Amino acid sequence: TGSTSTSHTVTSLVNGTSYSFRVAAVNAAGTGATSSTVTATPRSTSDAPTGLSGTPGDQQVALAWSAPSDSGGSAVTGYRVEQSADGGSDWSTVVADTGSTSTNYTVTGLANGSMYAFRVAAVNVAGTGGTSSTASETPRTTPGRPIGVVPEDGDAQSALTWTAPTSAGGAAVTGYLVEQSSDGGTTWSTVVADTGSTSTAYTVTSLANGTGYLFRVSAVNAAGTGSASSAVSANPVAPTTSTTTTAPATTTAVPPTTSTTVPTITVPSTIPPPSDGPPPLPPMTIIDGRLYQDGGIPLPPYYLG
Repeated sequence: TGSTSTSHTVTSLVNGTSYSFRVAAVNAAGTGATSSTVTATPRSTSDAPTGLSGTPGDQQVALAWSAPSDSGGSAVTGYRVEQSADGGSDWSTVVADTGSTSTNYTVTGLANGSMYAFRVAAVNVAGTGGTSSTASETPRTTPGRPIGVVPEDGDAQSALTWTAPTSAGGAAVTGYLVEQSSDGGTTWSTVVADTGSTSTAYTVTSLANGTGYLFRVSAVNAAGTGSASSAVSANPVAPTTSTTTTAPATTTAVPPTTSTTVPTITVPSTIPPPSDGPPPLPPMTIIDGRLYQDGGIPLPPYYLG
């Protein structure tokens, strides 16, 4: 070595391959006897795991990955798992060493509806290797129960309305399951498995008028179908037909009006009075405000002068 140092590093070895070593001292007279041999296997930390993925659950994410292609010359004995709640700016250790060669780990205690990033690294006797690429998931669960289901009965149908659940489970509600029962809730049949709409109204048709039904509704999101609402009863009915009865018309005969026609007698406009003066007034009758002699004969003008 050209040095009196009692240490030397042998390089360019193959990790994972066992080597035997011995040493001998050198002086002006030559090389002395060799030491006893020692055996060693060069090694390093593992490469990064690959293919990290996550499956969200209720307040948890189940992680899975593939073991590193190069373990660094020493068997992997466990994995380090880390998480970030701010998109990867800051990382916290979930577990420093799983102590297992399993390539699965479930991170619990998470908040539904919040996104998390995850990464893993392999551990061997040389230490902790490089970290994998990240995987991001949002833990979630099925929605809560819809509330306030109200039916409005119609002809062979029932129009249902309800209020969305107070908790969506960490993932948006995307539709609703509607079920019906005609035996008091002993058995239920699916009207529609998923409305595919966030609308909180649905009309069930093709029902039998006069038959009692129960209905219930469940919300659907990416995690699945949630719990059903309370059941409500409905009774579709045919529209009421109104009958109008028309009474026969009654005609009352009115006796004819009897009128008396007074004959019209034309009298010359100028009738000279008798030479010895007008005679005494004859018996008279007032007809329509005018004076007439009995018999309807107008008075001569000289009586009116």
